[in-house]
Amino acid sequence: ELDKKRRKILYYEKADREQTETFEPIGYEHLASGIRSIVAMAGDIYLRLSDAQIKRLNSLLKKTGLEKSSDDDFIYAPNELFGIVIIDELDLHLHPKWQRELPGLLSKVFPNVQFVASTHSPIPLLGAPPHSVFLRVDRSIENGIEVKRLTALEKNISNLLPNSVLTSPIFDLEHIFPITHDRDEPI
Repeated sequence: ELDKKRRKILYYEKADREQTETFEPIGYEHLASGIRSIVAMAGDIYLRLSDAQIKRLNSLLKKTGLEKSSDDDFIYAPNELFGIVIIDELDLHLHPKWQRELPGLLSKVFPNVQFVASTHSPIPLLGAPPHSVFLRVDRSIENGIEVKRLTALEKNISNLLPNSVLTSPIFDLEHIFPITHDRDEPI
């Protein structure tokens, strides 16, 4: 919640799964850094997309000879915004729970936005909304940059745990063992 009069951002956390009750609001400055980064990211997405839509609308109005509107005339709901958002390292500095929740949460809040995100964690993949596309990017001297769609992972993601995703071809860690592992000992 944005309190314009006091120039504060208040964060409300749901107290139960049914999401009917909330804890007492917490000021932005008192939030954990991971939650602050999520709030900042969502706010940045909202501001950039709404600003772009206002500029497009004013450009259209100018071309048609109509009067330019004030930016204050437009207040978009997040579900009215559209565009493409690229997020590098979606999982950075987030608790595993939030790594899993964030992809679905962003898609729910901004349903008309296409998100393209990179990660080095298997956990955000487990929170990817239905019909998500998983791509693996490789680079080699012989082939340059190659992008491969992982359709098998897309089909099976709903039945996998993080360890299965981590040891799948997407992370190229099919044979990941502790460096202290004695090969003569079973795993």
